[in-house]
Amino acid sequence: MFADGSIMSRILGTLILIAIIALPFYLIYRKRASVWTGEVVDKKTHVEEDEYGRRNIFELQIKNAKTGKVQTHSVNEKRYNEFSVGDNVTKQAGKMGFIKA
Repeated sequence: MFADGSIMSRILGTLILIAIIALPFYLIYRKRASVWTGEVVDKKTHVEEDEYGRRNIFELQIKNAKTGKVQTHSVNEKRYNEFSVGDNVTKQAGKMGFIKA
């Protein structure tokens, strides 16, 4: 459609490159802007094995207070031990993770 080296193909390529670079920043912004509350309904651990070895996976299942949807969040061992089933949690705007309410 475009001749090699044409100005339109360069503009299109530049726009695609900008979109690829901007997308991760947009997704992080959306995640940081979200606000929700919920309750820890389950805690799970399991062992995963891959080419790098074995590692423990710690997961909290949190039920969203508004939607009722249960989401699984992977956390490190320290965060896993901070929460108990039945704890209320909140995700504040501007923060990446959730805290006890």
